[in-house]
Amino acid sequence: MAQHDYDIANGTGAAVRADLNNVLDAIVSLNSGATAPTTTFAYMLWYDTTADELKLRDGSNTNWITVAKFTTTEGWVYSRGVPLDVEEVQFSANDATPDVSGGIRFVTNNSIGTIISNFDGTPQAGWRILVRCGDVNTFISSALTRTGMQITLQVDDVLEFEYDGAAWNQVGGTVGMGVFVPLADPDQIGDWISSSTTSWTDVTTNDDGVRYGANAVMVRTFMNRSSGFNQLKVRKNGETTDDNGDFVSQSPSTGFADSKTFVVGLDNNAVFEARFTSSWTATTNEAYVIGYWI
Repeated sequence: MAQHDYDIANGTGAAVRADLNNVLDAIVSLNSGATAPTTTFAYMLWYDTTADELKLRDGSNTNWITVAKFTTTEGWVYSRGVPLDVEEVQFSANDATPDVSGGIRFVTNNSIGTIISNFDGTPQAGWRILVRCGDVNTFISSALTRTGMQITLQVDDVLEFEYDGAAWNQVGGTVGMGVFVPLADPDQIGDWISSSTTSWTDVTTNDDGVRYGANAVMVRTFMNRSSGFNQLKVRKNGETTDDNGDFVSQSPSTGFADSKTFVVGLDNNAVFEARFTSSWTATTNEAYVIGYWI
C-alpha cells in the first residue's frame, strides 16, 4: 500500500531516488490505502482497502466513483454504478422504506399494497441500485419516479435508482421511462368500465389516441359515490399472478371524492385490465388517458 503527492521534491541524489521509488510504489499499488489520497487528480485510481473497492476520481476532481468491488473469493465490475453480477437481496415484507445497505440488486416482497416512498441506508452520492418487482402489490411513490407520478409495478418490472447525495431518484427501468407523449386532448374513458364490473375487463387505449407498442399510459381518475367506498384495481393485460390486482384509486365516504393519477403498463396492443372490488352506485366515475410512453 502506497500513496504519493506526485511531486518530486529537490534533494540529494539518494533522496530523489527514494521519492521516485515511492511514486512508482503508489502507481503499481493503485494508490491503495484505508483512506483516500490527500492529493487527488481527475481520473486518478484509488484502491480503497477498507471497503475493498476500486475507485476512479471523476473529471471534475470532486468525487470518487466505484468501478469494481472485491471480496476474498470474487469480484464484480460496475456498469453505470450497478454491478453486472451480484446476488439479489429480498426486501423485508411490506416495507415502505426498505434498507438498501450492503446490496445493489433487490426484489420486493409485499403481500399487501405497499407504496415505496424512500430507501433506508447510508449511500454515497452516485450510488445506484436495481429493484425488481417480485409481487403484484408494489407501488413506487411519485417522490422517487422520473415522471413525478406514482408507478404501479407488475411482476419482474425492474427500476434503477441513483442517490444524488440528498435523495434517491429513478434513472432507468422498464416502467415510466422512454419518451412521454402527452395527448393534446385527453380522452375521457369514463365508460371503459362500469360501476358494476367486478371481474377483470380489458381497457383498450388505442382508440383514445395511444399508439400500438406503447409500454405504459398515464391515467387520471375521479371517483365519488353516495355512501361507503370502493376500490379500483388495474393490472397489465395478461397478468394472472394475483387476481386482487394493484389498487390505484378508491372512493371515500359520502360527500368526498378521490382523484388519482397513475401509470400502468400495457401489452403490445395498448391494453390493460381493470375492475372494481365490489359493485356500487357511483355519483361520479371518470377516467382520462393523459399520455403514454414509447
